[in-house]
Amino acid sequence: GSVRVTIGRDPAPAEAPADTPIGREWASQREGNPRLFNGHVLSVVSLDPPLGHIACRRDTYQRLVVQPRLQTGVRMLAVTGVLLATDAHGTQHVLFGRRAPGVRIYGGQWELGPSGGVPAPPPAVQEITGRDLAEHLADEVEEEIGLRVSGGVPVAVVRDRAACSDDVCMLMHLG
Repeated sequence: GSVRVTIGRDPAPAEAPADTPIGREWASQREGNPRLFNGHVLSVVSLDPPLGHIACRRDTYQRLVVQPRLQTGVRMLAVTGVLLATDAHGTQHVLFGRRAPGVRIYGGQWELGPSGGVPAPPPAVQEITGRDLAEHLADEVEEEIGLRVSGGVPVAVVRDRAACSDDVCMLMHLG
């Protein structure tokens, strides 16, 4: 159905100083993966599936990555594509992709995709829609596999405890 994401007014926390537990763990994670960079993410506060409502707050990627060693309470809002395509014989296929070995979690494993965290919008924006999520997913599809798609229907929300994320799964059809 439809999805509505509301975002609290509070700003994201500041980057943790290097001499704090979060700062030290972040530095350790960056040593293992120098491509890591801090940015703003949306962290899920609550879900109301029957109403299609997701309440979020602004947070940081730094506070997400240090989990599970340090519990920060960040549960990133993400989108995952369920991309369907029909071949010349009329058979439907679902796109799967293999994660790179050096990613934060599930390195080298297969997944529905593309997928990615939903970036926090500018502070003046306090609500995003399912259409906004579909547009973000379309950008992920173009970035990761080079195809431009549009539309997208939310079909499920999946809580991934290991990744500390709640993923809105969206059904999309490829040409």
